[in-house]
Amino acid sequence: MSIVVGTSSELGIESKHIRDFFETHWKRPIALSKPEFYQWQFIDIPYQNNIDHCCIAAEDKKILGIMGVNSRSFFVENKKLLGAELTTWVVDTTRRNLGIGTKMISYLQNKYEIIFGLGISSDALSIYLRHGFRYAKSIPRYLKVLHWDNIEPFAQYEPLAKEIAQHWNQRQSPSGYITEELNETKINDLFHKYKNNYNLFSREYEYIKWRYLEHPTFDYHIKIIKSNCENDGVLLVLRQDTSDEGLSILHIIDLIGDERDINAAMNYSIDFANDKGIPIIDFFCTSSKIGSRFLSSGWFSINDDPYFKFPHLFHPIELRDPASTSMIYWSNNYLAEFANLGKLYVTKQDADFDRPTLSNFKIKANKNDK
Repeated sequence: MSIVVGTSSELGIESKHIRDFFETHWKRPIALSKPEFYQWQFIDIPYQNNIDHCCIAAEDKKILGIMGVNSRSFFVENKKLLGAELTTWVVDTTRRNLGIGTKMISYLQNKYEIIFGLGISSDALSIYLRHGFRYAKSIPRYLKVLHWDNIEPFAQYEPLAKEIAQHWNQRQSPSGYITEELNETKINDLFHKYKNNYNLFSREYEYIKWRYLEHPTFDYHIKIIKSNCENDGVLLVLRQDTSDEGLSILHIIDLIGDERDINAAMNYSIDFANDKGIPIIDFFCTSSKIGSRFLSSGWFSINDDPYFKFPHLFHPIELRDPASTSMIYWSNNYLAEFANLGKLYVTKQDADFDRPTLSNFKIKANKNDK
């Protein structure tokens, strides 16, 4: 039998067999092997009509490889394109060197206008590059330390880091903020008004609801933050995480809208962390326009401040260099626009980068079984 590539529905493969393949062939226990999480991640996503778009290579219905895929609208220079959000790629190690990866990538390139993924392994990178993908070794990540004593066992830093943090703390003047609850009309208005400022996956309300309100395991804190009543505000999404070793960290997952309100959202995040006793906050974001606000407020940059290093993997804690994530991206007709990384808006929300591990995997009590 020859190797064929397609979606599970095209090949007639049940999701249980896909989950079992993830469980058997992924190096570590993975949430995608759990039916509730797989259902949410690949089937419940908006506008897919409950169709699983994962890319599968198979031979006589025996799975040889799987690429986790969400079909999701991507906006480039305000043009709405069909985007593929890649999550997890795994191939049966006993069936390598058969051209399986090439067949899967070619299938995706024929189907989508934009393809994007985070956390690229060294084994997969060469295949992507041979197919015209571009690679970013480390996307920007910003950190704010609130309590040094709590993070010292896990961080690597020089004495200069504390001096710089003290300098920036002295320069910052407290500023207020106004909070509003999540609102469908407000979210859609914010997204459509400000999407032209970035190249990004859709943040319309249906995606926000699916990604945060309907997440099967994590609880998110979501607000609209304004610095004053006249501004439009920003969507701010936070998640408190506790490592296997007991370290608490606050992740800013999403932050988009009126740039004039970004500093107010940062101040809200700091107050939220202090109230919860959380010693450190981090934020992954490719947009230089948004990143400039964090730099000008004295947050550490993992990419540019070599005197401060802090883990980005917490289950268990693992400090890698760089302590961020890599990224691949491709487009046949829009690569020049896509490669404008300063305008690209990618955060921990995208490409399943905020996925639970099995050590912190627990289905919400109010989540219906699928």
